[in-house]
Amino acid sequence: MHYSIEVQIMASSSILQTMEAHKHTKGGMPRNADHLCVLIHGFWGDPSHMGHLAASLRERYSDDRLYILVAKRNAGNLTYDGIEVGGERVAHEIEETVDALADKGCHIRKLSVVGYSFGGLVARYSMGLLYARGWFDRLEPVDFTTFVSPQPHVGVQIPSNGVWSYIWNNVGPHEGSISGQQLFMADSFRNTGRPMLSILADPDSIFVQALKKFHNRSLYASVVNDRTTIFYTAALSTVDPFRNLENTRINYAEGYKPVMINPDAYFLPSEETELLSLGPRVQRQIMTFFTVILFWNLIAIFVVVVLPLFLLHSFNQASLSRKRVRQHNEEKSGTLFGQYRLPRIMVKEVQSVIEVAYEDIRLARTPDIPLLPAERNQQGDELPLARKSAPPSEKPLQQAKYQQMMRSKTETIPPSR
Repeated sequence: MHYSIEVQIMASSSILQTMEAHKHTKGGMPRNADHLCVLIHGFWGDPSHMGHLAASLRERYSDDRLYILVAKRNAGNLTYDGIEVGGERVAHEIEETVDALADKGCHIRKLSVVGYSFGGLVARYSMGLLYARGWFDRLEPVDFTTFVSPQPHVGVQIPSNGVWSYIWNNVGPHEGSISGQQLFMADSFRNTGRPMLSILADPDSIFVQALKKFHNRSLYASVVNDRTTIFYTAALSTVDPFRNLENTRINYAEGYKPVMINPDAYFLPSEETELLSLGPRVQRQIMTFFTVILFWNLIAIFVVVVLPLFLLHSFNQASLSRKRVRQHNEEKSGTLFGQYRLPRIMVKEVQSVIEVAYEDIRLARTPDIPLLPAERNQQGDELPLARKSAPPSEKPLQQAKYQQMMRSKTETIPPSR
């Protein structure tokens, strides 16, 4: 499988290499910082969630080299309002910041973006708007990085059968207002009949064209403890080799144990393990039994107590979100956000087989389709043996047709420079 977007473990390394002087304006504004780095939080998030990342960047890059903008316009429940509205808010915030810095003598010439989870999708949309409005003629796109938010996103639908999958795939779209519908691809972008995420993945869209402009494109995927943006979608993979990690040896990236895994070889060769005696085996079975009992008790509490409260909160926030979006759209007739309502010609409408595949979403939320072929590298060879040296199953996942086709769209994006 050819990946035209790099799935990286290491942080992007090019933020950046300019500015020697340490001059500031009278108001303390770093006059020589010419690189703007925008940090965008995820669903239900707020700017404080990006605080550690901002602090880490600041430790490495002084304020006379890098200006850090932590986006503030989509905090908390405002993330219910959808990718389009969120993207317009962030685009406006970036433009305001660049203009304000220029007024103070700090002229931004380079742009990098980091998006976490839902913030990665907001980042994609906002970059498309800036690209279409000519900002990439003024700013050099340097780094585009997402955490657990692939480029493009293939939705959060679970590619398997079962009760949990059925509930998740059918209830989920209704619990996050516009954003929930978009994440489950149950929406129609501007009455095109195509979901928002499919537009973000379309190589003829301004969003993919904007993504291509960045010198470096990096994405990070979680391998455990993430039930919404699972490895296969965050890493744009047809397989999930991390579903069962028992008795496996993880091959960590050098210097990053136990956080980051080597992207070229996930696992080390298995070691022979000694067979446990009767006593330890019985003890393990007892522990497993009580763990299962505890798990199902917690599930019962969740269903009886937590879930109803969550549903009530979601329905209330969905109602408030619809009101905010109506107000936002009404403001588009004015000068604030009207400038971001791009003509339909800016998103080229191409009739292709991918549009037919979206009918699957209307027909059934749980896919039942042929398995994909084994994953291969750029030369057509199977994955390295190091990845297959551990027990985790790499049986291709039953992804819906539209998910397969959206993944294939990444091949139109050239590798990072």
